[in-house]
Formats: sequence, structure tokens, C-alpha cells
Amino acid sequence: MQLKNNFFIRVGKSLIVNKKYIYVINISTQELLLSGSRLSVEFKLRASKDALKELKDQIELETTLEQEKNVTTTGADREKKKNNNVFK
Repeated sequence: MQLKNNFFIRVGKSLIVNKKYIYVINISTQELLLSGSRLSVEFKLRASKDALKELKDQIELETTLEQEKNVTTTGADREKKKNNNVFK
């Protein structure tokens, strides 16, 4: 079963993190920095370069897909869909 809003992501074999708290992915130092408005402290986690690279690629892919989704659902597209469904 797939969750609709999947906030958690596996980083390597031993870490699962909440994506909304990822602040910096530093592949060269093998560090993942977590922070957020509700966190008063920053957390540094260590992971392999491969795991961090995969995490970075996944986040970039999700960001690109989200941007494409927002571009394709402009006001004109929504209005066209609404007008096409009026008498169906």
C-alpha cells in the first residue's frame, strides 16, 4: 500500500528521515543536515556518498515532477476541463 503523502525516505540501509526537515545534503563530507522551523537544533547525520547521491537525485526528481504538475494545471487548463465536463 502506497501512502499518498510519503514524507519519509530511506537513506542507505540504516536511516529513515522526514524529507521536510532535510536542510543540506553534503555528499563530499558525507553529511545530511536536518533542520526546520520547529527544531531549535540542527542535526547532522552521516551516510555513504552513494546513499546521499541517491537521496539528492530522488528529491530533485520529485521537485521536477511537482513543478511540471503545477505548470500543466494552469488556470486555462482547469477552465477548459470545467467547461468540457458541464454537460457530461
